Amino acid sequence: MKTNLKKLMMCLIMAVIMISAVPSTALLGGAGSIQAEAAKKSKSLEKEAKISVGEILKLKINNTKNKVTWKSSKPAVAKVNAKGQVVGRKAGKATITGKVDGYTFIWKVTVKGVDNSKKLISVEKKSLKFSGKTTLKVTYHGTGTIYYNIRNSAIVSAKWKKWNGKTINLELTGKEKGTTMLTLYCNQCKNKVLIPVEVTGK
Repeated sequence: MKTNLKKLMMCLIMAVIMISAVPSTALLGGAGSIQAEAAKKSKSLEKEAKISVGEILKLKINNTKNKVTWKSSKPAVAKVNAKGQVVGRKAGKATITGKVDGYTFIWKVTVKGVDNSKKLISVEKKSLKFSGKTTLKVTYHGTGTIYYNIRNSAIVSAKWKKWNGKTINLELTGKEKGTTMLTLYCNQCKNKVLIPVEVTGK
């Protein structure tokens, strides 16, 4: 009876790792998942995961309503927050543990460095001049998050459109006449991409 109960508990609790979803002003490349079964407190099961600097993993333990305690052995390499989100910070290895209901889940995370000699962000236009709306085609070769920033949001607003795995369009909407600067950057990028923007009318 005890053996059957133990097997049932092992099957009920699963831990799933997945690349995090796309934030509203950012884009994450790549996708995938791995699973880890629950183990006894004294015999924790280990799984492995590989990410790049700037990449985010979301750890989740299903079939439990209790709070999970997350911890990283090397936060400078891979930092984990209270929600189980892991961010690769620099090349190296770290152990991420999640404890709940007397069980311990362990992930051996390897964070890969980035070759900064490769240009990770490229755009089709070096400057923008428009009225109303326009679209900027952006090619991204990284695996982490790509962000945009507008120096003066009173002049223009922007939002990401559909990502096709290689390129993404950034839609810009003119709000009033004027000039500002659009900046594209990522956690892995050595240099930022600066694009002068001029809005000639709404």
